[in-house]
Amino acid sequence: MPRVGLGHQDAAVEEVVRHLLDLGHRRIAYVAGPADLRHTRLRGGVFETALKQAGLRPYAVLHTDFTEVSAVAATQALLEPADRATAIVYANDSMAMCGIGAAQRGGLRVPDDLSVVGYDNLTLGRWLHPRLTTVDQQVRRVGAAAARLLLARCGEDVEETVLEDRPRLVVRESTGPAPG
Repeated sequence: MPRVGLGHQDAAVEEVVRHLLDLGHRRIAYVAGPADLRHTRLRGGVFETALKQAGLRPYAVLHTDFTEVSAVAATQALLEPADRATAIVYANDSMAMCGIGAAQRGGLRVPDDLSVVGYDNLTLGRWLHPRLTTVDQQVRRVGAAAARLLLARCGEDVEETVLEDRPRLVVRESTGPAPG
């Protein structure tokens, strides 16, 4: 089955980890999607490898079903221990926004006490307080390429599109220096 996706996903995950390490974070968690999804395995593997190259292990990798409820539950679990995570990377922006809300309801300040990174660069993330640091996967371009592919499969005459752009980290206000 043909599919459309943005390449270089590994570079985006490495950029996220490097950004958090540069801010001094050492207890970095990943709130992922279902373990059986290809992109979940890819991102999780790159996340672990990038931390290993820095001499670290992931603080935790928690698998969810991408829902807001599961994001809140995962966030609460990560923030319970005394040596809690200082940064959490979420599989998508919706989960990251819920994570920020859960952290704030738990008395933490983002980014002073906890840094948060999402994925997708949803417009709402620019209006959140604090504004969400996220990975821009250029969802509109991928969607347009998928529509062209679908039209081609239906017999329409369309040009093949190859997306070589890489996702990029958009640093906003939800990440900051590690506490302490």
